[in-house]
Amino acid sequence: MKETVPHLQKRLKTEGTKIASFFLELSESDWERVVYNDGSKWTLLHLMKHFVSVEQAFQWLIQDVLDGGTGARENFVIDEFNAAEVGRFSEYKSDEIINAFQDLRKDSIALAGALTSDDLEKTGNHPFFGKTKLKRLLKFLYTHNNMHMRDVRRVMGE
Repeated sequence: MKETVPHLQKRLKTEGTKIASFFLELSESDWERVVYNDGSKWTLLHLMKHFVSVEQAFQWLIQDVLDGGTGARENFVIDEFNAAEVGRFSEYKSDEIINAFQDLRKDSIALAGALTSDDLEKTGNHPFFGKTKLKRLLKFLYTHNNMHMRDVRRVMGE
């Protein structure tokens, strides 16, 4: 399917709602379940903090490209960024981090809605994909979370 502004907005909204709903249903003990055992041992709480961080970072990245910038710097190291960013939200409790995610996702939907079809074709640097179009960055914003949610469902036995 062609990635149009309305399509991308709809997917951002639908996938954001699914993620928020999932996390809203967790018990307090579920938040401490480990999703990733390698290195930092991310729990579900860490993962939601990661989602918030990524949402903010993508908004910055998209706006930078719209403003004529190049996107992520060439020497950007994703793993270092992710570790630092999750720590930045260390004081957030589960309900606060869900609210932050929902607010940021609304902002991402609004940002996408302000784009033109020409804007979707603009390119900027992503630390993993390299030079890529804004429409792919917007798509990655929800597919990235879905990739992590597959791991969550495996850990949760679903």
